Amino acid sequence: MEQPATVWRLTQCKPLSRARVGTLNRGCCGITGWHSPARQVARRCCSRTSSRACADASRHVLGVGAAAATLQTLQWALQAALPGSESGHKEEGWRAATKQAIASRKSRRKRKGLLAAARRSQADGQRVLREALVDGIDTRLLEPSLQAMLSFASSSHDLQQCLQLCQEVLATPGAEPFDEALLSCLVDAMVSLKQPMAAEAVLRHAVARTVARMRTVQPLLEHYQATGKPERLWDFFVSVLQPLVESDQVRLNGQALQTLLRGTAGRLEQQNAVLRLLAESELDLPTSCLDMLYEWLSTSSESGISAELLAAPLLAGGELGCPRPDPVHARSAWHQAKMQLSHETIHRLRSAVSGGLFTCVVDGANVGYRGAVYRSSMQRGRKEGAGQRSFVLDRMKNDHADFFRHDQIAAVVKALEDSGERPLVLLPERYSWTAELQHGSQGNATCDLEAFARPPLPVTGWVRDMLHANWIFVVPDGEPDDAVWMYASLLEFAEPEVAGAKLFVVTRDKALDHKADLWGFRRSTRNCRLEVVAMERSWRRWYADRLRWYVLGWVDGDHFSEEIIVHLDKLPPCPVEIQCQAGVWYLPDPQGSSWLRLTLGQTLT
Repeated sequence: MEQPATVWRLTQCKPLSRARVGTLNRGCCGITGWHSPARQVARRCCSRTSSRACADASRHVLGVGAAAATLQTLQWALQAALPGSESGHKEEGWRAATKQAIASRKSRRKRKGLLAAARRSQADGQRVLREALVDGIDTRLLEPSLQAMLSFASSSHDLQQCLQLCQEVLATPGAEPFDEALLSCLVDAMVSLKQPMAAEAVLRHAVARTVARMRTVQPLLEHYQATGKPERLWDFFVSVLQPLVESDQVRLNGQALQTLLRGTAGRLEQQNAVLRLLAESELDLPTSCLDMLYEWLSTSSESGISAELLAAPLLAGGELGCPRPDPVHARSAWHQAKMQLSHETIHRLRSAVSGGLFTCVVDGANVGYRGAVYRSSMQRGRKEGAGQRSFVLDRMKNDHADFFRHDQIAAVVKALEDSGERPLVLLPERYSWTAELQHGSQGNATCDLEAFARPPLPVTGWVRDMLHANWIFVVPDGEPDDAVWMYASLLEFAEPEVAGAKLFVVTRDKALDHKADLWGFRRSTRNCRLEVVAMERSWRRWYADRLRWYVLGWVDGDHFSEEIIVHLDKLPPCPVEIQCQAGVWYLPDPQGSSWLRLTLGQTLT
């Protein structure tokens, strides 16, 4: 067994394997109960191990082990919630019942018919379910009926009868553990009967079996908030809800957030702690959730919070900052981009951007192709087929290459220079040099062989001048140009002495297709959700800080016009994530089009 000091040191060192996490949890369990070092294990392992390991850690954080996951625990809770019980809160009652032989079963069709009849009324339901138990029906098939009876019980007497029936179901030989939906209904029923200790026992049982959800915790939250004892509510938040959220067993929602903010009214530190936990576990909130919170806060002053709904354009004035991405995630993405490029390309790019000569990078292919599809359809007619695109892989030729415009790149470069920037244009090789021979005719079989040894000419005079000034970086056709500008934008995190300056990228590419191959998004069961949230947060911060949007316009809407109008974003947009600036909290919706601004310690007049 690990000693406490050893356990604490190990949580601060190298990444933990799943087996090591289990060892650390067992070592921490004896010294923590519901608190402290074991929670550090849960916090640390949630970003490096599987969801199952996180659930194992959360059990020890909450002080529950394998015993809490047994049927005896649930039987004790039901017995404690019923009137006249003498068991009190003694844990010895958890192990009172024993399992017996598995009862025989009848046909499933007949059982379903009996269960359908059980939903008619409380009396009929109890009679039919007891008959089904005598017949030896599988107890798992009774759970939907038990859930419906608990949900529609109209009095305390009905609830007590339902709990008694649940106790009889669990006492049946071969009974299976209840699922999450029925456990949540049991917690709600016990809270309604003013038996919070029994409800907490059911919650611990659900946590031990890793089936707890927010709706399992919500009735207890509302009960402690309604009792007018904020100390008990805060103790429940710190000892139960916060470890469950940090270990990714439950997720905060709008109803839970409203309950917590109402229960901690007038306590700024506690309200900030609730919002910090929300910011660590979520990036945004659904629009319906923001509307619910705004409606409650704008009509009630009991929480001590003033709320205001803002549109995204109102935030462009610099009210919100742009935090830096996690250096670990940024360096990992930089390394993945580096793996897609040749050593020669990397060496040339490092030489080009070193010394701080350039302040930004222009995605030349993206700018040059802006409007090419429309121009192609106007001149050739709309092409049949999805995407309207066709690539010839051996020649790296795009169907709309004839409508690629270098003058659009020149217009963007001029707009950047006018604003004081020094741009480096990234241009694929096929859009930099001519593909035709300098001498001879392609139709002549006896063309000048010396032409093959001569370098090709730049495609335009502007490209020639930019090449001579070393303001164009030519990307080989066999390498992805997106990886080049992503590598350049992340160079500051990996090799700050080489980057020399913070480079941003002018493009309309949202880089969504690079989340998996560069940023490592793997939405599988082996990844903890909080790990995906952390990577998504870093990606959003990089996207907001390093990618600048541009807009091209043409006189009279004519895409063939030589007069091009350019509009560039002056300030980087704020990343779409929950954040706090100067003590004010900002909660966005998933699209970032609506933000809820919360100012603590104030009331609306």
